[in-house]
Formats: sequence, C-alpha cells, structure tokens
Amino acid sequence: MAALKSVRTWSIALFGIALLLVAATAYAIAGSRNGLVGYRDAFSYLRWIAQAGGIALIISLVVLGVSLKSKQAGSRLYAGLASVIMAAIVGTLVANQATTGSRVDLRSHSREGVSDLGKNAARIMEFRVAFLET
Repeated sequence: MAALKSVRTWSIALFGIALLLVAATAYAIAGSRNGLVGYRDAFSYLRWIAQAGGIALIISLVVLGVSLKSKQAGSRLYAGLASVIMAAIVGTLVANQATTGSRVDLRSHSREGVSDLGKNAARIMEFRVAFLET
C-alpha cells in the first residue's frame, strides 16, 4: 500500500510542478511585454523553464508508466495531466526558439529613460554596418 501512496504523491507533486511552470512561463512572457521583466531576464527564465520542464517531463512519464501498472485512477490522472502540460510547455518553448532564433536588442538606452545624446545610436549604426558586411 505504501508504494501506491508514493505513486499518487509523485503524481500530485509533478502536477503541482507543471502548474508552477505554467505560472512561470506566463510571468516571463507577460512580464517582458509590460516591462515587469527585462527581455534578457525573460529569455533566461524561459530557457530555465524549458530545461526544468524537460527533466520533469521525463520523470512524469516514468511516474505515468508506474501508475498505469498500479491501476490507480487518481495517480494516472495527475501524472497524465502533468505530462501533457509539461510536454506542451517544453514543446512550445523549444519550437518557438527553433523557428524564431535569438533576437538582438539594438534599441537605444534613451528608450529606457536614460539619455545617450546620440552616442548609442551612432554605436548601433556602426555595429549594423559591420554586421551586414560579414
């Protein structure tokens, strides 16, 4: 009986982790759009979420397999939901990165409220010319 309880506990814990990853993904994406999180920080958060989600996905699939053998409906439900949620998060983040690639932010610091008196713009133009030549 202890083994069955541990399967249910693992399933519920993984489901909780999946929900936390959904919340973290929403925070990173929404925060980067409304200025709560910087773009670089949001990218770092999403990379971490994809890595943690990939590991948790593997664990949840193992727990799902064990719960299918245990014939416990509750643990199968939670493990299955956790697997689907984490697969959706990881798949979306990996597919998005594969199709869009990385972005280079060439905006001026003056857009963030810091005056640059045109120096940053000149540096950006030099970078752009050098980048296009290579």
